[in-house]
Amino acid sequence: MGYALMWIEGLAAMLFLVALTAACSARWSRRRRQLALPLATAFAILIVALLVTHAAGWAKFYFHLPHNWFYYTLFWTVLFFVGSGIIVRRGLKRRDEEDTPPARFWPRVRLFSASLAALILFAITLSNLDLALQLQLAEARAEAGSVLSALTPPPVPEKDNAAPLYDEAFAMLSQRDPFPSSREQRIETWRKKHWQQAHKWDLPDSSFEEFDWRDPAWKMYLDSRAKALSMLRRAASKPACRFPQSDPLIFFDGASRRYSPDSDFAQASQLLALDACVRAARGETHAAVEDIVALLGMARHTSDAAIEKEAWETLAEVLRLSEPKADDLSRLSRIEGEPYLRDFRKVEASFVLRSLLLFSTGFSARWYWDMTKELSFLNRKGHPMPEGYEAPYWFESTVVPLWRVFLGPDELLVLRRSLKACQESLRRPETQIFADWHELSQSLRDQEGGWIYMGSMQTRLQSNARWVCDVATLRRLARLALALRMYDAKQGKYPEKLDDLTPDFLDHSPIDPWDSGPLHMKRTEGSVLLFTLRNGTEKPILSPDFSTQPRDIVFRMEMKKH
Repeated sequence: MGYALMWIEGLAAMLFLVALTAACSARWSRRRRQLALPLATAFAILIVALLVTHAAGWAKFYFHLPHNWFYYTLFWTVLFFVGSGIIVRRGLKRRDEEDTPPARFWPRVRLFSASLAALILFAITLSNLDLALQLQLAEARAEAGSVLSALTPPPVPEKDNAAPLYDEAFAMLSQRDPFPSSREQRIETWRKKHWQQAHKWDLPDSSFEEFDWRDPAWKMYLDSRAKALSMLRRAASKPACRFPQSDPLIFFDGASRRYSPDSDFAQASQLLALDACVRAARGETHAAVEDIVALLGMARHTSDAAIEKEAWETLAEVLRLSEPKADDLSRLSRIEGEPYLRDFRKVEASFVLRSLLLFSTGFSARWYWDMTKELSFLNRKGHPMPEGYEAPYWFESTVVPLWRVFLGPDELLVLRRSLKACQESLRRPETQIFADWHELSQSLRDQEGGWIYMGSMQTRLQSNARWVCDVATLRRLARLALALRMYDAKQGKYPEKLDDLTPDFLDHSPIDPWDSGPLHMKRTEGSVLLFTLRNGTEKPILSPDFSTQPRDIVFRMEMKKH
């Protein structure tokens, strides 16, 4: 009912405004001048209405928002076009040149009062609807609080908490530059080789010999970080990690510290990976494996797929550089990774809840800053929003309430649906909700939601799902590589097919979490390649057309000579 009143009041206000301009212009003697003002007013309002209708249609048919504002705005635009046409025609119509247009006798004061009254009623209705929606949002946040409390890990005893050790290690690392200036280029080269090893299909064996892990300068540098490395290993071995948190929506303890590539955890994981490679090259295989175990412990504490990816890619380099003992390899094969697909509903709910804080304090300021920072005359293109910045009053009092009233219900729909899905996953934490990435991705595409969800969150959630699926795939390829090495250590040769690894070295043959398809092995001269085939081809596609092809994952390892 409230929305119908808004449509009617807004239409009445605009039609009264056109009638007022016609009554004013009818006092002029020239015909063109009489028509100019009301037609210009009606045309300006019509242009705005058409733009809003176009935006509503774009949201409806491109983003597939569930509301029907397109049909309502289109109907409103048609009514205004017809109504304004009737008003101008009847008010300014002449039978001959001497006739006076009827609009000259229209009561201008009453028309102005009527237009103003309709606008005031529109504002009152908008304010009431906005207040009601804010109350619904407050209730939804209160409901979300109980879900977040269930998601938040229980308190960790001080003796089992890794957070103080991480803080101490980070303090040691921050006392010096991340890497010596003379080694920065070498580190960049290493990162590129690291990436190539994980993603390249066929590379000559010599391509990895360019980077000298046995360079004494690396050992000197890592020796200077020995205390910090030892502290990181101790922290990673702790059962749990819980940092003091001020943001109730951050239920992953390390979340506020781990997203940036320059974060403490990112720097620490890179240091551990570097140490593992240098130690493996020097034959200290047990210490290299300890570094990988520490990386996996950090990934478990932070629920960070990027750190787990770092660990498995480092394992590939360690296997190339050395031959770890069977006991060390079996230790790595027993480490469980995060159940990303199973817990994705919890991740989605947390993501939605954080994103819907856009409706809370600071929303209008962030929105206005993002919309206007690209305007050249403001001279702040690309600049971050300063702390304490506030949006103009007119923006907060007009644009933001309109956004909340017309698009807020769709956002509430997303919030409540996510809360329900999260509560169901909490009641059945052991259930594998999604069989593979395809099923998860399809469930995200099938969901209806508001502007924020369909325009931003859905894409980011699908990208996150793709990322964690690739990390889970890399984990399974790494376990295959460990089983191959243990098979080689026992049998003195590599198996002809992956099925030979079960049941002595693997309980079952791993499958690709992308589409539940098999993983593949290819033996080349001097190396073994473990890979996926997600496109029905005979070899992996590493640089795909993402609109039609998924990217394959490759794990390359040296085949030791006997």
